[in-house]
Amino acid sequence: MTAPTRPTAAAVLKELALPDAQVLNLLALCRTPPYLDVWTEGPELLRRFARLLLQQGHPTLALEVAARGLDDRAYPRDTELMYCRALALARSGNPTRAAQLVRDLLDRTDLPPALRSDALALAGRVRAPPGSARPSTSTGKPSKSPPTPSPASTPPRSPS
Repeated sequence: MTAPTRPTAAAVLKELALPDAQVLNLLALCRTPPYLDVWTEGPELLRRFARLLLQQGHPTLALEVAARGLDDRAYPRDTELMYCRALALARSGNPTRAAQLVRDLLDRTDLPPALRSDALALAGRVRAPPGSARPSTSTGKPSKSPPTPSPASTPPRSPS
């Protein structure tokens, strides 16, 4: 009888590479005691889960995975996980925090060119100039025209 094989990050990554990979199920499996060691085998598994979760519309889970990977005991300087965390924050509705993290990321000198390009694009999305787009009250779509002053903000006219 052979001993059961220990789960590895490489085996999980292989499963994640399949076209019909059940990302949420694999993530749940990797959170069980027999699989907990896969998270310590390098940042690639965390990166892959974060990217796939973002692609599949699960930014909150992607944020959790990226944050776990950036923990001081794991991979706190991993630039791809930093980017995934910022993107997950932006997609979760926290553009202010996302903008802070993107600024921190862009301040790094060791950022690979492709990741710098992605970070610059994200910075542009989360940091729109003040007054560049205002929500319209009737359609909910952005309106680039300046708001009409309300009667209370209009100075009274002096009689002529």
